[in-house]
Order: sequence, then C-alpha cells, then structure tokens
Amino acid sequence: GGTSVSLGNVSVDRLDLGDNDRIRLGNSQDLQIYHDTSSGSIIEDVGSGTLDIRTNGSRAQFSKNGTEFIAKFIPDGAVELFHDNSLKLATTSTGIDVTGTVVADKIDLGDDERIRLGASQDLEIFHNSSNNHSVIKESGAGDLRINADDFHIKNTASNETKAEFLSDGAVKLYYDNAEKIK
Repeated sequence: GGTSVSLGNVSVDRLDLGDNDRIRLGNSQDLQIYHDTSSGSIIEDVGSGTLDIRTNGSRAQFSKNGTEFIAKFIPDGAVELFHDNSLKLATTSTGIDVTGTVVADKIDLGDDERIRLGASQDLEIFHNSSNNHSVIKESGAGDLRINADDFHIKNTASNETKAEFLSDGAVKLYYDNAEKIK
C-alpha cells in the first residue's frame, strides 16, 4: 500500500496514479478504479452491493476508441449490441430484433405460440392446446411443399411407419405398421 491522504472537498484538473494504484471509494473501499498491468483497466465493486451505472443523458454506451460501438443502453428505449461496429441485436417494445444468423441449442415455445415464416407470415407451425393438435399451416396463395429424396411419416415413438414416399419409387401406406397399399 501507499499513503492515505484525506482531501475533503478538493477540486483538481487531473489525478495521475501509477499502474496498480487504486481510487477506492466508500467506508469499506467497496468501489475501486485502477489499471492492473496484467489485466487492464478495471472498475470493480468488491463489496456485497450492486454496481449501478446511471445516466440522465440520451444513453450509456461502450465503445472502442470512441468511434466503434460495442453496446448502447438507451433510457426508455432499446439496448443495442454490436459486433465490429455492426448492430446485431436490439430490444424493441415488442421483443428483440436480430440482424444476422441466430444459432441456438434449442427453441422452446409454449402452447399456441407460433413460428411464423414469410413476409406475410404465410407459414405457421404451432401446437393448438384447445384441441391438442400440432399444426403446420400454409395460409398464403402458394403450395405447401416438402422436398426430400425419401419422406416417411411415423408415430411419435418412431417405431411404426404410417406412410412412405420413396424417391423414384413407390408410395406405401400402412395400417398398424403393416404395408397395405403400394
């Protein structure tokens, strides 16, 4: 440690501290601001409270060199996240807006929540809880097409075949897992 000095209410133009020297605030020095030569520049709450960053301005932001945005936090508005200064994810009043490809381990939707595709949301996939039906619905002017070399319809356990549509081959219909029509 260094020497502690009580300054009271002092106004200075600049405060120069060396590497690893800290500005410590609070009775227990809970808030610390410093430059660590191995980790970089750090704002650290070492207490048990909350680190609360506040603004009355138009936004709080993180940027690279003041020229490339990393994140913007807009009061009563969006949170915007950037990759290499390109907006990728923003919150909106109705949800989120993503620019680019979404990669996820899984997407879980509740009953009657829909995956909607197309500019007019012509294709919907959902589970209707009132009549316990799962639905793929095409409501536009076009056709619903399933493109595959071979197409099989099976039961939920995938141990009984209901129908097979084979590429350059037969169409087979089954009853109780037994082929009935070919």
